[in-house]
Amino acid sequence: MIEVGCAVDADGVHPWPVAPVEGHMLGLMSQVKAAEQLTIGAALEGSAELAWKAFGLHPLVDSVAVGRSLLSGYTQAFPDLGRALS
Repeated sequence: MIEVGCAVDADGVHPWPVAPVEGHMLGLMSQVKAAEQLTIGAALEGSAELAWKAFGLHPLVDSVAVGRSLLSGYTQAFPDLGRALS
């Protein structure tokens, strides 16, 4: 799924044209998708390891160490999250 601008009229929704996905864009999209899949796995399995790996893999996070730190901060701020992950 992507978000694009569109026009809406009596005949329906008409998306505006978008540029083709090129190499560097595809790489970023793949990396974000992989992080999302790990996040889903972490939730389904209750896995803290998959959760910090998901954070660490995301392109806006620069290392696994930062991913672990983010997970620690979230589990402290949201105790139910910490209890859900093993």
